[in-house]
Amino acid sequence: MKNQNQKKIYGEMKMGKKDLSTRLWIETKKLWVIVGPSIISPVASYSMNIITQAFAGHLGDVQLAAISIANTAIVGFNFGLIAFTCKDHGSVLKLFGQLDDVGEMSGVVAIWLIPLHFSFVFQFPLQRFLQSQLKTRVLAYVSFCALGVNVLTSWVFVNVLDWGVIGASLALDIS
Repeated sequence: MKNQNQKKIYGEMKMGKKDLSTRLWIETKKLWVIVGPSIISPVASYSMNIITQAFAGHLGDVQLAAISIANTAIVGFNFGLIAFTCKDHGSVLKLFGQLDDVGEMSGVVAIWLIPLHFSFVFQFPLQRFLQSQLKTRVLAYVSFCALGVNVLTSWVFVNVLDWGVIGASLALDIS
């Protein structure tokens, strides 16, 4: 079926007698087969951060602030800032004007988000490989599965087991 579709598309392009709008539509359809899943995948991945923060927000303001700061530090400044922040139990954040309890809880959350770094070792090279092979649908499917796992584990760890921000961090680590 794939070969038939390819032959049809290439045949339409070879005709050359089609008007510009038809050729543009054909190219756009081919482009969205690749680009569509490439757009959906990061949206689903970013949604996992939002869902984790939403569950932490139901725990309280300090928990929401802690998970948001630690999550931003993980993604934005990565390992160096977090290792330093965790060692001093959030004292770096206190220097930036954060409340003591937010800084301390951010340090705890940052420690529990360390396994997230190990997932990046596999995630980024595999993501680039699949993109170079034009297997972007696989990335979209995996991202949506991970999003579903994140919602389920966040609900179980935060609401059912009452593990608080540690549960929210673990849910993000797992997904």
